[in-house]
Amino acid sequence: AVVSTQSGHYGRDDEKLQSYCALKEQVGNQPMVKEVDFIRLHLGPLAESVQENANAWVTSLGKLLNISARDNMESLKLNIETLENDLQRSPDTLEDLKFVLKTISNIQDITLDVETRARDIRERY
Repeated sequence: AVVSTQSGHYGRDDEKLQSYCALKEQVGNQPMVKEVDFIRLHLGPLAESVQENANAWVTSLGKLLNISARDNMESLKLNIETLENDLQRSPDTLEDLKFVLKTISNIQDITLDVETRARDIRERY
């Protein structure tokens, strides 16, 4: 299975996490011994194996989400720091003033995107 860690795909990842957790619970709620005609099946080892694999998938997916969130957070932090530095420029000349005003305009243009990225990062954590 391929795990998507791109922005906007968190919902699918969350569904996978819930699915694996539900599978683990469902398997644990099944009878561990089942009789079929004259055969007695001991399903405990199989159930344990399925639960261990579901746990491994949950752990793996959680790690990937954490890495993705951390990478997105670092990228967002770098973008914000760059914009902050650009805003610190003293508008001594007309070109400097234009640069600062352009930076302000850029900030206004990307505000919604930044808010969306921040929400995505929070959801992944």
